[in-house]
Amino acid sequence: MLIKLFKKITQHQYFSAVVLALIFLIAAYLRLVNLNWDQSLALHPDERNIALAVSRLNWPEQTDPAFYAYNGFPLFLADLSSQLMSNLTNDVSWQNDLGKINLITRTYSAIFSLISVIFFYLIAKKIFSKNTVLIVTWLAATTVTLIQHAHFGVTESLLVLELLMLTWLSICFIQEKKQRFLLAQALVLGLSLATKTSALPFAIIPALSIWLVNKFNFKALRQMSAVVVVSFLVFYLTSPHTFHYFQQFLNTMRYEQAIASGQQKIFYTMQFIGTIPYLFQLKTLLWQTSPLFLLIAGGGLYWFFKNFKKYRVLWPLILFSIIYFLYIGSWYAKFNRYLMPVIPALILLAGVAIEQFPQKRPQKILISLMVITHGLWALAFIHIYQTEDVRLTASHWIEDNIASDSVLLHEERDVRLPVVFSQGKNYQYSLLELYPVDSQEKINNLSQQLSSGDYLLIASQRLYRTIPKSADHPDTKNYYQLLFAGELGYQKITEFSSYPKLLGLEINDERAEETFTVFDHPHIFIFKNVDHLSQEELFKKIRP
Repeated sequence: MLIKLFKKITQHQYFSAVVLALIFLIAAYLRLVNLNWDQSLALHPDERNIALAVSRLNWPEQTDPAFYAYNGFPLFLADLSSQLMSNLTNDVSWQNDLGKINLITRTYSAIFSLISVIFFYLIAKKIFSKNTVLIVTWLAATTVTLIQHAHFGVTESLLVLELLMLTWLSICFIQEKKQRFLLAQALVLGLSLATKTSALPFAIIPALSIWLVNKFNFKALRQMSAVVVVSFLVFYLTSPHTFHYFQQFLNTMRYEQAIASGQQKIFYTMQFIGTIPYLFQLKTLLWQTSPLFLLIAGGGLYWFFKNFKKYRVLWPLILFSIIYFLYIGSWYAKFNRYLMPVIPALILLAGVAIEQFPQKRPQKILISLMVITHGLWALAFIHIYQTEDVRLTASHWIEDNIASDSVLLHEERDVRLPVVFSQGKNYQYSLLELYPVDSQEKINNLSQQLSSGDYLLIASQRLYRTIPKSADHPDTKNYYQLLFAGELGYQKITEFSSYPKLLGLEINDERAEETFTVFDHPHIFIFKNVDHLSQEELFKKIRP
């Protein structure tokens, strides 16, 4: 009886529309919930850099952000929005307060991410059956990495949206062969380049759409030339400082490329010592999405090539994604954000697999499990933004439990705690410089600091997980082992963590790529100096 009733409900003409509306509502909630999750502290370094760049702008009088890692479109958009908010509220701080600017950029990230879900739906609608369209839209709505980046005021959500817009427009052009879709592709490509230079490979999509329509002929060459010209003009108009300060831009790009390739060794790439290209990225994708989803998407790639004619309109996106993954997968640096442009192809490939799977019970169960686990992982992850930022929680504990004038040891290149002061405490800070290559002088200084410190604060796993990988840091590796073993006179008195959580079950994701956790839910340790070992005793332990 219940089965018959269920079938009747699902076959109702308005069922799909109701389900779709619910999916969009869930997508909106997952992206918009508590965008001010860190109380406007702007602790994410990329967010802070963007906010600083925006604070330097005042379009049209001042158009140089003195920051060239990102291009002009997102910066000018945020600048104009900050000016608007300043005028509406009669509060000029919207133009110079990093926290308020950061809230603007996060709002845009969330909106762009939500619009992306709509474009996933529009693309799927052109290719798949009704039920598959709903599943693809659900996967887009609940993909964890899309939700996470929607809560950061960075450019990844915008880049994904631009990639999806290009894909949808290319499908329209291939199917309808109308020039307006090609013009629109050129406009979006220009905005993509004006967002970030790494969007240059996006040009593969309009180029392939032209080839699929016209092959290699004079018309195709003319159309491609027009795309290049229009894209360049849009790029120039929306990011003029990229060209006006081209040498600075070029120097920045060379520096970023040196970091990505491993030629430039810096602290936040130490985590990649000894990592295996491609395999590391696949592991990252497991955290960004879900294991079963990734398995089915992999099957979708097989079905895509097996049924190429049926899904040829997806070829521009798929080829772009393959080339892009093969390229960035070889890099030394393997940051979580580098994989964002691959996500759209994976979601749509999952749709291909769903369409091609035999309609038998085992396959239906597998798809159902994917849909459920994908959604549960999203619900668990959103817990991070529904609770107080762990750095704020730790800060309040410090203020409540550590006396004023205490000497607080903290690590370089990490957030200094406490980040807020509600009780006017006057702490003395001592910076532990642990990244330099080990030497007698370094360990001597470290031993002196440890002997005179009252508390030692570790604000994330960034250093203790990565420095021990380096052959140049045997003493620092020994220091961390002794510290956590309680053999340096420091006793761990408390720790703070925030993990994805659902129905009381926590999912420890500390083994994910560092940037997956360090910016919004790091693990924090607080040690107290209880034995007060001398500098000489500490030195002998750390460097026997």
